[in-house]
Parts: sequence; C-alpha cells; structure tokens
Amino acid sequence: MDISNEAVLERMTLQATDPLSGNQYHLLYHPPMTEEIKQRLKVNPKYAEEAVMTQLAEYHAFREELVEYYPSAQRVNADQDTHTVFETLEALIVNPLPTCSSDE
Repeated sequence: MDISNEAVLERMTLQATDPLSGNQYHLLYHPPMTEEIKQRLKVNPKYAEEAVMTQLAEYHAFREELVEYYPSAQRVNADQDTHTVFETLEALIVNPLPTCSSDE
C-alpha cells in the first residue's frame, strides 16, 4: 500500500478505546459522542506516535527489498479515504489478476 507517513500517523495515533464499553473511536473520523467518554478513552501503546514512527522507519528500511521480492504485487493508493481503499482491495480479491500456470 502506498500511503504517506502523515496519513499513517493521522489514522493510527488518533485511535482510542473506551475501557468501559470496549468501543473504539478515532478522534477525527469517529469521535466519541460525549465529553465524558472522551475523558476516559485509553490509547493502545502500539498507536503512540513514537511506536508508529518506529514501525514506519522499519517498513521504509525494508520496502525496496519487499518490492524486489514481490515484483508482480499490486500497489494500492491507500492515501485515500478508507472506504475507497477497502473497495480497491475488495476488487483485487474478487477479481484477481490471472496467473500463469506451471503447465504452460
């Protein structure tokens, strides 16, 4: 998936969970309905900015190797709204590219 670091940070670091209900929220895209819920939200440590930046650095360090290892991999522009990204992925799964059989 092709996505900017800024978009990854926005999507991941603004996630939080209500420990009472277990509901998950995103402070920008799906904020809690009340200030009371917002005050009790907890952020998973793996979504802290420093942890996400570490994961991004590791991804970028090995990205070229992955591209070389999977030369026919499909690339998806994930720097779009999540619904569009989902539809693109779904289309790739439902209508995969034809593959060459070993009999040819």
